[in-house]
Amino acid sequence: MAKTLEQWLGEGIDKGFCTPIYCDNHDGNAVEDSETLSEIWELSGGDHCNPVVRIKNEHLEDQLEHYREEEAAEKRQNLVEPVIDFL
Repeated sequence: MAKTLEQWLGEGIDKGFCTPIYCDNHDGNAVEDSETLSEIWELSGGDHCNPVVRIKNEHLEDQLEHYREEEAAEKRQNLVEPVIDFL
């Protein structure tokens, strides 16, 4: 039987093949990598490689849909406000 994404990722985390899930945009890097990456940054003058991968799942696509809906609502509101102000 095939493993689910969560089972596969959990096994990788347990065996030390990858970090726990974190947000690259808000967290910067995994807590367990902070000390190592800070030292590499200092020694390399900030010019180093930091290989990453994105685990494909529905969460990213869900975020895209959320932001598209939010943008559409804002556009609708921007069309309505001038009419209300006129009336």
